[in-house]
Amino acid sequence: MGIEVPEEGEITNGDLNYRELIKYIDDGSIHIPEFQREFVWNEQKILDLLDSIYKNYPIGSLIFWVTNEDFTYSAPIGDGESSSSTLKYRFFVIDGQQRLKSLYYAAKSEELEMESGEKEIDVVFDLEEEEFILEGDIRDRKKSMYSVPGVKKEDMLMQVLEGVENSSLNKVQEDLDIGDNPFNRFLGSLTDLNILSETEDGYELTPDGEHALENRDHQYIANILVNQAKFLKETLELIQESPGITRNEAKPDFQEIYGGSSSTAYHEFGKRCKWLRTLQLIRKEDGGYYITDSGEAILNDIQQTEKEIESRFIPLDQILVDQSDLDFEYLSKFSEERREKLNHLRKVFHDYDFSIILTNKADWEAVCDIFERINTKGQTLTVVDLMIAKTWSGQEFNLREELADFKDEIEEDLPDITILQAVSLNLAGRCRRQDILGLDSEDVKAEWEDVIESIKKSIDFLDNNLSLPTLDLLPYPAQIVPLSRFFYLMEHKEPTQEQKQKLIRWFWKSAISNRFDSAVASKLEEDGQSMEEIVKEEPIEFQYSYIRRTADDIINQNYSLRNAFVKTIICLFASENPVNPVNNAPVSYDNFSKYKQTEMHHIFPRNYLRTQGVEDEMINSIANIMFLPANINNSSGFSDSPKEYLNEIDNPQLKDALETHLIPNLDESGLMENDYDRFLNYRAQQILNKLEEVTGEEDITGGSGTLSPETPFTNEMNIRELVRKSDTYLYWFDKYFTRKGLEYIIQEIDTDDIDEIRILTGTAQTDHNLRGDFERFKEELEEKGVNAEMRVISGDTASEIHDRWLISENHAYNIPSINTIGRGQYAEITEAASRPPFNDWWDKGNDILEDWNEVQKVIN
Repeated sequence: MGIEVPEEGEITNGDLNYRELIKYIDDGSIHIPEFQREFVWNEQKILDLLDSIYKNYPIGSLIFWVTNEDFTYSAPIGDGESSSSTLKYRFFVIDGQQRLKSLYYAAKSEELEMESGEKEIDVVFDLEEEEFILEGDIRDRKKSMYSVPGVKKEDMLMQVLEGVENSSLNKVQEDLDIGDNPFNRFLGSLTDLNILSETEDGYELTPDGEHALENRDHQYIANILVNQAKFLKETLELIQESPGITRNEAKPDFQEIYGGSSSTAYHEFGKRCKWLRTLQLIRKEDGGYYITDSGEAILNDIQQTEKEIESRFIPLDQILVDQSDLDFEYLSKFSEERREKLNHLRKVFHDYDFSIILTNKADWEAVCDIFERINTKGQTLTVVDLMIAKTWSGQEFNLREELADFKDEIEEDLPDITILQAVSLNLAGRCRRQDILGLDSEDVKAEWEDVIESIKKSIDFLDNNLSLPTLDLLPYPAQIVPLSRFFYLMEHKEPTQEQKQKLIRWFWKSAISNRFDSAVASKLEEDGQSMEEIVKEEPIEFQYSYIRRTADDIINQNYSLRNAFVKTIICLFASENPVNPVNNAPVSYDNFSKYKQTEMHHIFPRNYLRTQGVEDEMINSIANIMFLPANINNSSGFSDSPKEYLNEIDNPQLKDALETHLIPNLDESGLMENDYDRFLNYRAQQILNKLEEVTGEEDITGGSGTLSPETPFTNEMNIRELVRKSDTYLYWFDKYFTRKGLEYIIQEIDTDDIDEIRILTGTAQTDHNLRGDFERFKEELEEKGVNAEMRVISGDTASEIHDRWLISENHAYNIPSINTIGRGQYAEITEAASRPPFNDWWDKGNDILEDWNEVQKVIN
């Protein structure tokens, strides 16, 4: 076989077997272009891939771009980079890097950088169960050794277990004459082995510990330890072969086994001997070690187990070895029946052909088109992934590096997609997925520096005019995009005072209206046009709808940086340029690069409020938060009541300082009376007043979220707004869910923002019609890449849940029933402070499509 290179401009098919594939990787022919995403598979997916080969299932084609281009911006799969310069052709992986890396590192039993960290892919085949597993699943022996103190009494282990059972550990420690540190290490070791469990009051025996103590069974614990610590077997064998061996005498042999220095081997051998003595598997006489009868028994068990492992499990590299290189002495360990299975296994893996598709298209745009088309299934590539591929041109331009360098420069973690939206809005006036992918790669490269400069100016604008300490506090990262449009069009000119005021007003209105909760791309385009009008100095109004807020809404709003409204309020705090109440010095934001919560202070301290019986949810109200330097926040004085710590502050300008924290009148605030309720209402009202001021809206406050029979159209629009602003997923629970809810979802969600929909309902409104409607609903959404499921609950589970919920990644609302909305009754929409256990309810439901027979039993 082998790879036959197609003519230029052509696409051809071919086949490679496993060993040939490894050879091409080893000689450096196959590389991963840098635009490819990181390796994301886990161990199970690798095992599943090998299982598919064993069962002769197709695993999909591997697609390579054949080129003689330089490999500067690529990486070899294996270690064959040095020889690649002598190759006439190189093969860039366009599709299949997850499979290729899995196949290669599994065959080599080498470490692979995975999402969970670097892991050794040591695959073996179980000839008994006929399945691939990781060698670590056979026995998980760690090289590290549990710490144990010097053993002064042979029965130390049982004494400790008895001490735990009788709550007399202090006496046990005294009898053993052991210091606190070694004794605690020993208890920690038993906890690691799951012999003990740690509780608030100390330790208690686990079922394994109870068994060991009840039966005085040291060997039971020894068996557990053998599977946790490496080289116990080798230590026993050394002592068995040389009765009376001392630590010094064992040092050379154990160094060969363990590795490391002579001194390390001496200490590691001693550690294991301490444990083995504790377990009564060896004894010590006259400085030498002897194996006990129990030690002989457990060593025999270990050796028998290892023989079984050697005659049952075969590593993948032995499966792939060439016939001429077979180790027949090694194969003789397997029974005749298992050798037959092994021969079949080797034949399957030697004969399996991997489908290879090669394109020799010189036009990189054409290669990118293939790249995008083949990645519409399976592991979906993001817009960023695809744009990195599309604009990639080796040494000339590397979008992944450009994005990383820019974020390093600004020391902010601005999302990559936000940067690309800014690029697209500035170059094309639009920024939907198809608009970004439709950008000319040469235009992106040519305009990159100007767009980046416009983003930098946007960040500077927020810093200079709103005192925003970090983008982490920005209510929506997308707010950077329209600002960048303004500065891009200004072509490095500074904005006028009037333009500044319009930009500031736009920022606050877009924040308070939750403008970028949903349909982000279309709103960015609208705001981009508004920025063009500001550049032209034309009159502009921002007519955004918003949820009216009350003082209670502010008070009940828990401090959480996952909430855009909370971030809006924190931005409001920052815009007041708060000063230190102790000395009126400006609060420094030097430590806000990742927004450290130590820089935020509870005005009524948490510990004080807890002594007053105030619940944590109310303690953490956003109305109780202020900026304060960490060294002041952590000082002991600020843990007292407000009256106490304010009286202790020697600052004649204290009232002026508090005014910068939206506490304009100390006497009215309730602080000096330690009146928390009064303070919360006072400061919440100041926050609302300030929001009205910065937005120019005179009716920020009002009755929000109320459904009324007098406003049926508004009722429906309120629910639609909640659906529209959902992000990542949408979970809806309503015991009386109807087709109307499906209509709300299908008409309002942004399929670019939502990946999953789960609907949970009861039995009252569930019938064949609802099932049919949902089936069509599901099919339509799946065409758009959204997974939709619906389940039905009944019995006690349904009766226990009284409220209706609409939940997303960015919010959780208690909402009225769909029937209530339709009938026009009074009801309320309430944003929840905590999320309900939706997933627990979900697990108890039956799928309306797959489990229809079960559903019918409870609805009939």
